[in-house]
Amino acid sequence: MYRYCLLFLIAAAFTLGTACRTRPQADHPAPLERAYIDIEPGWRLRVIAPVLKSGGFDMHLKEERQENGVVVLKTGEDFEGYETDFYTVASKGDGLTVRLSSARITRPDKKEMRPLRPLDSILDLPGDTQSLRLLFLARESESDHDQAVLTATSAQDMDAITNAVLEHPIENCRTQAQATCAWVPRGIVIRPEKKSGRTWVPAL
Repeated sequence: MYRYCLLFLIAAAFTLGTACRTRPQADHPAPLERAYIDIEPGWRLRVIAPVLKSGGFDMHLKEERQENGVVVLKTGEDFEGYETDFYTVASKGDGLTVRLSSARITRPDKKEMRPLRPLDSILDLPGDTQSLRLLFLARESESDHDQAVLTATSAQDMDAITNAVLEHPIENCRTQAQATCAWVPRGIVIRPEKKSGRTWVPAL
């Protein structure tokens, strides 16, 4: 899950304008990794998206290598801040519902902006949704996606669409009779969280 963790760390560091990571020693591409997590009632989804002057969410970072080998990732002039949205996951009969609970934009200049809420349409689940899954795919090329939101009316349908998307991501991530698949736009990260006492912690 290296790439997913890196994306989230970058997003979490937007207020500082930089993020750091240590470059792997080998220059060979990482093996393809695939994983998913089933979202449960009582959890929440933290959605982090960059706010860019040019629009969209795919932010380009500039790498600068320090003397100690750490690579510093710096945001460019296109970056204005970042948006954090929280969605509550709850039971609805035999299924699930996801509703926006809060949305805010953080900017270095403190200027207020109306949140874009970029995933409202993706997280507006079909009324018969019984299963919600967040699928992670390791990037093989610059045109690939990192995350997809899957819904299904049964566990069997969820397994079927998951296997289909893993087999042929582009062709099979689509709305079907008993299931749906939607790509999370590049640059946006969804982090599932659950309660531990009074504190929200990562559910991964």
